[in-house]
Amino acid sequence: MTDQRVALITGATGLLGRQLIKAFDQAGWNVVGTGFSRSNPPSILKVDLTDQSAVNDVLDHTQPHVVIHCAANRLPEQCDANPSAARELNVAATRLLAIATSSRSIQLFYISTDYVFSGLPGEAPYEVTSTPKPPNLYGQTKLDGERVVLEITEKQCLGVILRVPVLYGTVDDSIGSKESAVNVLMDAVWKAQNKDAEVIMDDWAQRYPTNTEDVARVCVDIATKYLDAGAERANLPKILQFSSDDRMTKYQICETLADIMGLPLQGMVASKEPVGQSGGIQRPFDTHLSNQSLKDLGISTKTVDFTAWWRWQVRAYRKPHTNASSALPTKTSMIHGSARRVTHESKTDDEPTLPDDLGLRKNWNTGVLAGLNPTTSGDLKPAKAPETLQRQDSPAAVYLGESSMGETGQKLLYHSVRIDPVHFCQREIDLAEKRKRKSFLNRNGEPKDAPTERLKLLSRTVRENQYLAAQVHFFKLPYMTRESNKADLARAVSALANLRYVDLPEGLFADQPGSSTLKAELQSRCPDLRQMKYGSGAERSFAKLSQTRLWQNLEILELSQLAIEPSTLIYALTSFPILHELKLHGLPLLDDCIFGSNPQRLSIPPLTKLILEDSPTISTEGIMKYLSRPETREVMADLTLINTGVDLESLHKVFAAAPYLQTVHIAETVSRALSPASRPPLASPSIRSLHYEIMSPNTATRHPHTLRAPAESFYEYLASSLLQGVLPALDELFVLSTSLPNLLLPPPTAPFAQNGTQSREAGLARPLHLYSKAIVEMEWQFTHISPPTAANRRGSATKTRPLSLYGNSHQLGPQWGERARDSVMVGNGFGGFLAIPSEDALPKPSMHGKKKSKDHGWMG
Repeated sequence: MTDQRVALITGATGLLGRQLIKAFDQAGWNVVGTGFSRSNPPSILKVDLTDQSAVNDVLDHTQPHVVIHCAANRLPEQCDANPSAARELNVAATRLLAIATSSRSIQLFYISTDYVFSGLPGEAPYEVTSTPKPPNLYGQTKLDGERVVLEITEKQCLGVILRVPVLYGTVDDSIGSKESAVNVLMDAVWKAQNKDAEVIMDDWAQRYPTNTEDVARVCVDIATKYLDAGAERANLPKILQFSSDDRMTKYQICETLADIMGLPLQGMVASKEPVGQSGGIQRPFDTHLSNQSLKDLGISTKTVDFTAWWRWQVRAYRKPHTNASSALPTKTSMIHGSARRVTHESKTDDEPTLPDDLGLRKNWNTGVLAGLNPTTSGDLKPAKAPETLQRQDSPAAVYLGESSMGETGQKLLYHSVRIDPVHFCQREIDLAEKRKRKSFLNRNGEPKDAPTERLKLLSRTVRENQYLAAQVHFFKLPYMTRESNKADLARAVSALANLRYVDLPEGLFADQPGSSTLKAELQSRCPDLRQMKYGSGAERSFAKLSQTRLWQNLEILELSQLAIEPSTLIYALTSFPILHELKLHGLPLLDDCIFGSNPQRLSIPPLTKLILEDSPTISTEGIMKYLSRPETREVMADLTLINTGVDLESLHKVFAAAPYLQTVHIAETVSRALSPASRPPLASPSIRSLHYEIMSPNTATRHPHTLRAPAESFYEYLASSLLQGVLPALDELFVLSTSLPNLLLPPPTAPFAQNGTQSREAGLARPLHLYSKAIVEMEWQFTHISPPTAANRRGSATKTRPLSLYGNSHQLGPQWGERARDSVMVGNGFGGFLAIPSEDALPKPSMHGKKKSKDHGWMG
């Protein structure tokens, strides 16, 4: 494109340079980088910035509109060890670049540092007009570089300084964590696991670690702002500053990283001594930079949450406390932030279920409110509660354990609160009977709604006891209770600052006035929510997400019937740094542009689970564009496409583009049969569960001359793929076809047939759990398909029979037996059916072959 802007990034192989390359590319720029020792032509050109002719050549060759000068010697120790080399790169090379860009009317942006200020106690925050006074040689060389740029570019107003503090981000695996002064602290955390290590860590100097993604975004916005200004750029400021407001010492950073990883710091010693006082490089105490200059330009200074970014980057898992050795995670690619998929360690039956992602525990310790025994394998008997918490006349009483059991009991009871209308213990039954007796004469008073009374009790308890309120992470309650008690629910959540998931009334998702108070409480008091939904009517509040930065730890988001522009959708999604599951249902303005780079800079972030429903404008090309991104292809594990514009004849391309998919759900209605042209099979080495629900139009709308339903050809294609063995990991299959079980058995082979006459299809590679039905309204029919063996060359299939969906695995947790109480329907000999236990009838479910319930496992 002739009008495409060009950006040249020096130091493009560095921590910030790599992110700048990515950010400008996503913004639609033509971006070129330069490097030296790690150059990689043609994307990263090898240029010696101390050579004037080399600098001139690269500028003439690339003809950039802007140059972002990142290359520098950033290590104070190296600057002191070799001052001449530091000045040559930080000052002399900057002078050459400023001369070359100024003579060619190229805008130059010089990346500087907060070390240009003295950082004495009481001076911060520093404005752009504050007087610089570097505390060491590194800061002095960067200040000299600033002065060189401003002096040479003064006449044409083509030089801009951007000061930033200490940076962190995704490091280069070939260099490791030492590329960032923040990332390297993860090494110190691991070293401190040895209690005798005595790792001395600074707990004096204040630092403001800022993510390279935020700095890159700001650079793109600044470059766009100054180029669009044209001749008016002379009125724009020449010095800008950008910094996070996350204030931490190095020791506090280590504490945060250790908490994320679930590690102790027994071998680390905090040092309150000023850095440099006892020798070594002098460091400033506090060089916090003011962001006011950027705010005056209208450029966003929002930054990613430090803790949330690290949780996402290292994929830290935290086991429940067992013993010191088993509680420690393994050190596998966590320091570099490159571990995108983690294999869970094996666990014994008595261990709680490990989390699916981001350290969230599954439903192993589901507590219940007020005297309800936690559903764990152990028997936690309630002890007497303190006088201040005993509610003898309440619908349920609060029980707290004594001595060492007290704290553990509270965490078990309040970690995951579930309000139900049933009685869980004898005390509940006794209290319910007492409540009926209003007087001696009226022994059958009006019964109270148990869930409502329990909700009121919870609200009172958590508002009076902040410690108990802090324990609540998950809060579940019946549909009618949350719909009819919005005020009580609002009072309860207002005290739950650590709440991650809560059942909410439908009106809240649509911004209905009746739920406004509850939503306001959630937004102001519950910053750690992990799941949210926006429906029709909530367009305005959803559009504000990119500015308000609500719920930075949000992981699961559902959007239904929202009339929003694709650009609004993308900007809102990028405000959630650890979002990994997204459902888009019936968005009328949705199209393929959400999967590519928009005219600004962004697209849908990488997700582990994507659900698209009733989205006919989403095509195969859009899905392929999204899956072709390496960061998406690496993490995508669950894909659902229901009534979309994806061409089913090209479905094999989607499978090939996502090599790590484990669960796929395809549901479409087809009006024509699959074309007879040859095509590759549906192949995937990783898919374990496949919903292939292809339907034909009803008889009234089908073409009168159609001999068979169009969907049958798609199931024949699926059967052919299965018999070719190209879905080796597939364990369970759901189809809307009663003929597929027969198609999965290859034709019989003559005992003495020659090789040339044998079937090319060898049959299934492993046993298959097949669930089938003719129409959506029917129940699933179960068939167990066995692969061919030496004794049975065709394989075998059990008789197809109905499967009872009234199973405990859909309503209750593992403590109730899971599928052990499921049943199957068999004929009773009189034209009816009889339910019998499925223990002998159904095969043992594999570790990954369980049917998924509608509830998310991590919700406690």
